[in-house]
Amino acid sequence: MAKQETEGLFEGEIGRAIEMIKPGNGVRIIGAAGSGKSTVIAELVTRLERFGHTPRVINALRTQRNIPLAAIDALELATRPGRTRVVHLANALSAQLAAQHQPVIMIDDIQYVDQHSLAVLEDVLRRTDCPLVTSAPASTPLGQDHLALLARRSEAVIRLHPLSDSETSSLARRTLGNPLTRAAAARLVSASEGNPKLVVRIVQAAVLAGQLSLNGKEWKMTSDSLSNEHMAGTLEEMQSELSPEQVVALLPKPDTAPTANPAGVRLTPREVELSALAGEMTNWEIAEYLEISVRTVENHISNALRKTGTTSRAVLCELVRKTAGRGR
Repeated sequence: MAKQETEGLFEGEIGRAIEMIKPGNGVRIIGAAGSGKSTVIAELVTRLERFGHTPRVINALRTQRNIPLAAIDALELATRPGRTRVVHLANALSAQLAAQHQPVIMIDDIQYVDQHSLAVLEDVLRRTDCPLVTSAPASTPLGQDHLALLARRSEAVIRLHPLSDSETSSLARRTLGNPLTRAAAARLVSASEGNPKLVVRIVQAAVLAGQLSLNGKEWKMTSDSLSNEHMAGTLEEMQSELSPEQVVALLPKPDTAPTANPAGVRLTPREVELSALAGEMTNWEIAEYLEISVRTVENHISNALRKTGTTSRAVLCELVRKTAGRGR
């Protein structure tokens, strides 16, 4: 999300975070995918620098979570050749923090920090009184090593809640430059459920798809839906961070009649629903979540694999999600 779109959106949360950081406390920003966690972290960096602090920022990446020391490498620590063990890196970072004015360690998406980097950071926090500011997902439990790092500091937890109806409309107006009609705003509130990233992406995609048209000074809906093929990439991007419940909520609801995938194979609504979960959950987990029998799950997924000609649950899941993202 662009800064001009979200300006002023998280003032309360940012203000509370700064008040906690000033006396040396830690802060954990918690929210769903697209809720604005990274936006809050970025704005905190700007504000803290303005107040004389020295933020040391790690933007952890999901693709690097299994690469040793990937997160720490982002800090570009100056160490002697060959001095890349945990203790050497902890020495280097501790020395840098001691030389800086009011340093703050900030980690966006702490759940993606690799184990070796966690070891370095825990050693550094053991030696220093540097505050730790992190962002984390609301629905995905953190690992024991991540929790051990967070336990090194007393921290305030700040949750990012869904936008109100008026905030949703205001964000859409800033994104498009003009307000939505009342009917369009109501549909956007329902479709986005107050998720800031979804609000922005939905209205941008709807304009591209011709589902929103500027009528005088207001954006008016030209169809009865805001779902379109331009949202596929957004759903795929956000699903990597969402819980199974949120995945189901974000996927377009299957029609009551059987639906066709790109190869022309027709899947039932139940097969679509279960296939969308098959890549991330076991049959037992799906059965427990949907309160159905394991045998029912096995039958539907087996049928979907057979119909689509796929042999991998992950491939089946990806196929169904892409098809759903295109709105069929």
